Order: sequence, then C-alpha cells, then structure tokens
Amino acid sequence: MSKRQVEFIQHFTSAQPILRRYVFAQVPDFHQAEDVLQDIAATLWKKYAHFRVDQDFTRWALGVARGEILHSRRAVVRRRLVFSDEMEEMLVQHVESLRSEFDPRRSALSRCRERLPDKHRQILAMKYDGDASCETISSDLGITANAVRILLCRIRQALAECVERTARTEGDAAA
Repeated sequence: MSKRQVEFIQHFTSAQPILRRYVFAQVPDFHQAEDVLQDIAATLWKKYAHFRVDQDFTRWALGVARGEILHSRRAVVRRRLVFSDEMEEMLVQHVESLRSEFDPRRSALSRCRERLPDKHRQILAMKYDGDASCETISSDLGITANAVRILLCRIRQALAECVERTARTEGDAAA
C-alpha cells in the first residue's frame, strides 16, 4: 500500500463518523444514505490527488459530501414518474379491484401487531403513526439509532411472517 493510500485511509477513517452523521441528517432513507456514503468515499478517493496537506480533510470531505447529496437528490427527482389523469384513474380502479385480496391481509396484520410485545408496538407506533425518525425514537428509548433500525427490521420481518402464516391458515380454513 502506498504512502498516499495510507494517508487517505487515516484521513477518511477519522472523518467518517462526521460524514456519516451529516449524510444521515440530509438523506432520510437509510439505504439511499448508505449509497451516498459509498459514493462520497469513491469521489474522495478520486479527488484525493487534489487534496492539499495544509487543508482540513474533514471540511474538504464535507464539501464533497454536499455535492454528492445534491447529485443524489437530482437523481431521485429524475426517477420520479408522473402519470396522466387517465393512468391515475386506471391505477385507482385496479387497486380497488384488489381490495378484497388486501382486506384479509390487513386484518391479519392488525392481529399480528397485537401479538407483539408492548415495546415493539410502541416503537412501531412512534415510527409509523407518529412519523418519528430513528434518531428521535432512540433518544426517547435510550438506545442507539442503529439499534432502532435493526429492531424495526426484525419487527417488520416478524410481522411479515405472521401475516403470511395467518393468511395461509385462514385461506386453508375458508377452502
């Protein structure tokens, strides 16, 4: 490994926690934020030849991060689809036709949610009913935001499995 690579790794490692907090504060979607962080790391490495040793690496990296976040936002806007009024009406009609399929799953979800431990129901209510961020929930519960994300993932997985089991069982009973 070259001296320049070692220097970059040292600088990047020390700046990474600040970059991570900055990106997660700017990009609400966890997976998109992770992608942006990877893009920032790649861009920092590409531009590292232009970094001057008398500069503050973290400040320089935050400037690069700002550009990558703006680039990511523009990309998201370009990917958005806009439907005509006719297409939207067709989608509404189609969704309405599927409603009978979703109603049993919705009631299964409600029953499965009731079976969750109180703490898990509280976290779900804070996240989805109260629209609280993982950081807000972590602050309220006294755990890390990452622990909240992991817990939400596990809760959603448990609910999905419960809904599938319940829907399958009720489907067998109806047949």
